[in-house]
Amino acid sequence: MKHLPLGTAKEFEKRVAPMLRMKSGLLLRWKSPSTPEMQAILDDVFGEGKHT
Repeated sequence: MKHLPLGTAKEFEKRVAPMLRMKSGLLLRWKSPSTPEMQAILDDVFGEGKHT
């Protein structure tokens, strides 16, 4: 978590990671969430455009 911006690690672990896991579970095998899908999750958690 050292690579994350200062002050975001707790929210990332608490909210972003579970949301990404949930999103990944809805996709076909060997697929990952797209960049826009991941950005939508970050925008939802941290505010639109805050972390791109």
